[in-house]
Amino acid sequence: MADEFEISLKNRIKGFVTTLHRKWTGAGRSLPRFKIKNSNWLDLNFNIFGEIENIRVLQPSTSSGRGRPKKLFSESSERSKKRKIKHLAPGSTTSEMRNRTSCLNIFSAYDHVLNAKKECYPKNIRITETSCQVPLQDLLDHTIIRILKIPNIKMPENIVDNIELLCKWGCDGSSDHSQYKQTFNESSSLTTTDYDVFMFSVVPLQLHFTDEGGGNHILWKNPRYSSTRFCRPIKFDFIKETVKSTQEGVEAVKSEIINLHPTIYLRGIEEVKIKHTMIFSMIDGKVANSVTQTSSQTCFICGCTPKDMNKFDNMDKYPVKPETFSYGLSTLHAYIRFLECILHISYRLDFQT
Repeated sequence: MADEFEISLKNRIKGFVTTLHRKWTGAGRSLPRFKIKNSNWLDLNFNIFGEIENIRVLQPSTSSGRGRPKKLFSESSERSKKRKIKHLAPGSTTSEMRNRTSCLNIFSAYDHVLNAKKECYPKNIRITETSCQVPLQDLLDHTIIRILKIPNIKMPENIVDNIELLCKWGCDGSSDHSQYKQTFNESSSLTTTDYDVFMFSVVPLQLHFTDEGGGNHILWKNPRYSSTRFCRPIKFDFIKETVKSTQEGVEAVKSEIINLHPTIYLRGIEEVKIKHTMIFSMIDGKVANSVTQTSSQTCFICGCTPKDMNKFDNMDKYPVKPETFSYGLSTLHAYIRFLECILHISYRLDFQT
């Protein structure tokens, strides 16, 4: 009797799940449409241990094998294969499971996709015809929240204010883009074109905290710190990269950095404060010269010119500026004929066969 009861219970549950799946698919996997189309069916009661009221349960076939002989799975048509693998149970062969994936509905409902996309956008995005910008505070807050949603990241329970997000930021311009025959409606964009684009962006590098003993512990580390996957735009404008636009843009971002306040992350009822450290290092030589107000033939670190590069006795007369160390090493200090020296050394080496 126990076996018969278990078989009957499985058949009832299987029939209910099959009916639910058919109605859910018929509604296009949309919850509001599903409720409207099946309002009467949803008002019915499903008694798992008794009779199922007004629900047609699909019972398995009890035929004794009469009728057309069954073909092997490999010999069946594509339509028959899909019919056979529609309700496969665990333990099926590899060939059956491989073909099963072709008819499974593995995509999420579109409502869920839209909600997930909205969670990927920071707040207060400002978009105009000629520019797009997001406040740096909102961008960093959103970045931290998204990082902390990674499953393998565990916040320390006894740390509430010694957590820091380390980021690098910078800017660069791009030109020679396609120009389209369209005008901008903004009064300030009479001379603006989409030929040039000037962009500022930030890349999170590391989220770490310091314990009571002074030890540094890493919660998250960027695995691809030079990849565009982790590059988060701050703003971009349809303007040309010039000395003036570079200086104005850098000063605007620096003013936002000065006014940054720690991000508040709620851990239950407890507030965790995460501070930000921004490093201005994602720049090229043109941006470095614009920011330091030097020419391309002058070292932006010490101000030395090419005619004095090889006068090593005078190097101590050029004081360095520590605030420019994050811009990188000026290539003007490299001896311009060092590669020629390496070539002459290679000429004297024996040929190896």
